[in-house]
Amino acid sequence: MKILCMLCAILPLAVACFPPVDRSSDDMVINHGDVDIASESDARIAAGAALTVYLEHASVGGNIWAGLEDLEAGNARYDNGNILFYNRGNPGAKNKFDDFYRRVTLAADPNYRNPADYDVMMTKLCYIDNNYDGFASVTEMYTYYRDMMNSLESAYPDTVFVWWTIPIMEDGNAARDQYNTLIREYCVQNDKYPVSYTHLRAHETVLELVCRLLLEK
Repeated sequence: MKILCMLCAILPLAVACFPPVDRSSDDMVINHGDVDIASESDARIAAGAALTVYLEHASVGGNIWAGLEDLEAGNARYDNGNILFYNRGNPGAKNKFDDFYRRVTLAADPNYRNPADYDVMMTKLCYIDNNYDGFASVTEMYTYYRDMMNSLESAYPDTVFVWWTIPIMEDGNAARDQYNTLIREYCVQNDKYPVSYTHLRAHETVLELVCRLLLEK
């Protein structure tokens, strides 16, 4: 079974999809063509807003946050008060993974994020990370990330760790496409929660400010 959620700018709604959904049911699609975010019930939006969410990012994450801010400014029900976006910059793919793991697991870290305080935690690469900096190959980068995420899921079973692919900025990047395919296939086969960029800015409206996020499970 696969759940496909194409999200707009509202990340809390994305995560709120999971608790109420019977994942043994048929596919569910949430995107610009199948769901009108404005027509979602206040209860559904509130369920998402109540979740505590942590995301480590750089520039693309900043764009997502700007979309969340605009949504809240337009309608108070899109409250983002429980979401923490941490801009850790672009130190290279391996350093990004290591930084996230350290901040989640090492209480002595000055930017420690206790998983007990979050319903959802995640880190994302940027489009520049298709150079797999710090690794000998794309496969090595994927394996390192896969093992890190599985380790965190095992250590903190009460927190949902969302898997991300690399953002798409142009067609035909072999390294990025290989990495993203590996992530999607592994997540589909192993019942994970991934976010995969597909149609960046393809269908933007006032409520769809940022990018298309395809969640596959």
